[in-house]
Amino acid sequence: MTATALPPSPRTRVRRVAELASYEQTALHAILDAAYLCHIAFRDDKGSHCIPTACWRIGGHLYIHGSNGTVLRIALDECAVKQRTGGPLDDAGDMAHAVWTGELPFTHGRGAAIADALNTCELPPYAAAWGTESA
Repeated sequence: MTATALPPSPRTRVRRVAELASYEQTALHAILDAAYLCHIAFRDDKGSHCIPTACWRIGGHLYIHGSNGTVLRIALDECAVKQRTGGPLDDAGDMAHAVWTGELPFTHGRGAAIADALNTCELPPYAAAWGTESA
């Protein structure tokens, strides 16, 4: 698959530590496809809010599960991905402080399916495979 880089817009251009930026759709798609959860942040007259919700990607669109079963569809016409690989890489100035430096890894994974107490159906193959597929 050929990587398609979208030109950054004023809205998506990464400015802080820009060398970690990628505007390639394949990088964005890989991150979204590995996610089951996203956080939608917004501000209104009552303050700032961040709501965790289910998400998934189909083609060039991100789908977000809303309240009351609604689904929000967002076109992925522009993107910016900022990521770094490798071990801890703290600034030299941080080492002058008597504090622990490093990183705390965060991982996610899948567990085995748990049937409802009132369930009467056999476990379907997709649900049985859920706990064995890599996240």
